[in-house]
Formats: sequence, structure tokens, C-alpha cells
Amino acid sequence: MIFSLINFMCKKIYSFIPLGILLLAIPLQSRAYDWESAKQWSGRILIEAENRTRAWYVDPENLERYPFSTPSDALWLMQNRAVALNAEDLNKLPGYGAQGPLKDIALINSLTGKIILESEFQNKAWYIDPITNSAVYIGTPETAFSALAQKGAPLPLAYILNIKAGRT
Repeated sequence: MIFSLINFMCKKIYSFIPLGILLLAIPLQSRAYDWESAKQWSGRILIEAENRTRAWYVDPENLERYPFSTPSDALWLMQNRAVALNAEDLNKLPGYGAQGPLKDIALINSLTGKIILESEFQNKAWYIDPITNSAVYIGTPETAFSALAQKGAPLPLAYILNIKAGRT
């Protein structure tokens, strides 16, 4: 009886081996991401050209795209991908306070394309526009999409999806 039970179990196990070998032979499909496009659009807001209601932010740190269409998307970006600056450094940015020789070019270059939070007021954010190198006030998570919609580059969705999605 025990031998017949062992024989039965071995037959069951051996019946799964061909299936396992077949599954190992099938290559895992992975998406090829376009890193050159990610570099080209680094720090930019991308707007889906087909309907202009969805947007993504391409983080210049990791070249991944993050959704930026809803207040919850904006809040996540502000909490997880933004850089906090004090008022003294913010005053060195064009668009925030600096004009003419007060601008700190090195600071601007290091922050280009990034989302900035005022360290004293964590719910107010700025975006350093990589086209104009100036600070654009995006306000709170509730106003961020409308504040940046005109700054976004309209691209076909298929093109946007070639940029790796960041984990949110």
C-alpha cells in the first residue's frame, strides 16, 4: 500500500516536470525602455497629446516618469521626489525673488527640472522650469496640474510609455 502511494505521488510529480521545463524555456518578456527619450525629457512635464487630461513628470534624478494628473499624484511627488529649500535659497531663484545679479546660477543648474518645497511651508511647491530656468509656483497639490498644464510638452501616449514608470 505504501509503495503504491509513493508510486502514485512520483507519477504526479513527474507529470509536472515537462510543464516546468516548458515554462523555463519561454523567455520572460521585458519592456525595452527608451533611456535617450528619458534624458531628453528629464525634468519636464509630459502631457498626453491625445486628450490633454493626463500628465507625467520625468524625474531628473532617476529618469523615470511619475503620474502628475491628480491632487494625490502631486501630493505623492511633493512628499517623495521634491527637494526642500529654505527661504534664503529660494530667494536666489528667478521667478521666486531673484532678479539680475542676485541669481545663483549654480543653484539654479542643480535644481533644474525639480520640484521644490518651501521648507517652512511644506504644502507650497515650486517647479524649476528647465526651459526658462525660473521657478514656477505650482502651489498646493490641488492646484499643481492646472499650474503646470501650460508648461507641459504634448506627446503621444505611446511615446510617453517608452519612458520607464517610477513606483508610486
